[in-house]
Amino acid sequence: MNNEHSNCAACPFKAGDKLCRNIKGKSLPFCPSKDEDSLLKKSLKEYEKSDIHEFAKQSAVQEGEGYIHAETTEKVIPSKSRM
Repeated sequence: MNNEHSNCAACPFKAGDKLCRNIKGKSLPFCPSKDEDSLLKKSLKEYEKSDIHEFAKQSAVQEGEGYIHAETTEKVIPSKSRM
C-alpha cells in the first residue's frame, strides 16, 4: 500500500466517475480501490456468499433510509442522526 493515506471522503470525482463505482473510473494515486486490488477481489468474493450478500444489502438499505433525496443528488443530506 502507498505511504499516503486514503481519504475517500475528499475524493474529487463525481460518484459515477470514481474507480470504486466504475471499473473504468478515475482515482487518485493512493486510492484503495487501485492500490489494494487483491484485497478488493477477495472482498468481492465474500459478497458472493448469500448470507454476506444479504447482510450487506440490508445494511445499505438501512443506511440509505437515513438520507434525504440521496438518489437524486451527488450531495448526501442526513435526515437523522446515527444516535
